[in-house]
Amino acid sequence: MSADFFAEFSPSTYDEWLAALRDSLSGADPESLVTDTAEGIAIHPLPHPDACLPPDSSGGLRGVELPPGPSGLARGVTSKGVWLIAQEINIDEPRAFNRALLDALANGQTAIALDAGPRLQTSADLDSALAGVDLALYPIFAADAQGFDRLRATRSAEEMTKLRGCIGSPSDDYAALADRFSVLGAVSPALGCVGIGTAEQHANGANAVQELAFVLAAGAAILRGLLGRGLAVDTVASRLHVTLCIGEDFFMQIAKFRAVKSLWAQMTRAFGASESAQTIRLHARSGARNKSQESTHNNLLRLTCEALAAALAGVDSMTLAAFDAPQEDDFSRRLSRNIQLILQHEVQLTRYIDSAGGSWHVERLTDELARRSWAAFQQIEGKR
Repeated sequence: MSADFFAEFSPSTYDEWLAALRDSLSGADPESLVTDTAEGIAIHPLPHPDACLPPDSSGGLRGVELPPGPSGLARGVTSKGVWLIAQEINIDEPRAFNRALLDALANGQTAIALDAGPRLQTSADLDSALAGVDLALYPIFAADAQGFDRLRATRSAEEMTKLRGCIGSPSDDYAALADRFSVLGAVSPALGCVGIGTAEQHANGANAVQELAFVLAAGAAILRGLLGRGLAVDTVASRLHVTLCIGEDFFMQIAKFRAVKSLWAQMTRAFGASESAQTIRLHARSGARNKSQESTHNNLLRLTCEALAAALAGVDSMTLAAFDAPQEDDFSRRLSRNIQLILQHEVQLTRYIDSAGGSWHVERLTDELARRSWAAFQQIEGKR
């Protein structure tokens, strides 16, 4: 659209917008429309540029110096907004899981999520579940650290060097955790060692501030514990992955996934991590607390909004549960997978970086959420 088109219209001041809003409210005070979120953030009815910091200078965290422009961490780390589709397949029997997985990979899935999948009690079970899958092409995500040992028992040394994704979860046994980092660093250098997730906190009602504070505290505890075991900060920070559940407040979720990038950089920087190691590896997972077991088709709308929020915020990978989980089947899993494919290929969100960046409302919300989350994290740290 040409600039000449806009020249036909006189610019409007913020005061004129406020006057128009008062007229629409029959003279009532626009402040009467202010609402508070569960995080205690006031949402004003008429956002304006003075309500937020410049998006290319704050990176979503007031008082923290971050690189300006497209390299700002709130914008994401990929050259475009491409994210991995890591759908869960809730099938217990390894061979049946494998059949469903191969079908999913042939129809758009680009990563493997094992946590809700088959009963993997032996290396043979895992081998059956992943038969015919080239793990060099598909990153794998699993919380069970024993999955790495089972993979190693059935895959060649060359195949193990090509593993990507993350296998493992937090542990208070830092000696064992340090050993895991050493082994994975030698055998699978591109594979993450610890996935920090908020599924339990989210399911129990945690708001966005609480989720982010928990993630930062968990990451700091692991860094502190492993640095005390002699590991280098970049070795640890670069192998940590974070999974946040996607909630029901659309704009708050965009702000949450944008804010955590800057917060994570600030936290890891405090431990001395290099710039490259400050980058978060960020996975989004649909939450369960707002899903209906009776009107399951309504969950498709919820999942679509959740996927859009996470995609706009620039996550690295995403898991959407089937709309009728846990009674899912191939059809319902296909619909949840196709939500992401449509966002990527038809809405074409993969063409853009930080699509929500520059929105006055989103920038202010990201900044406010980041500051509150950092304060909550500091409170946790102060009790150590």
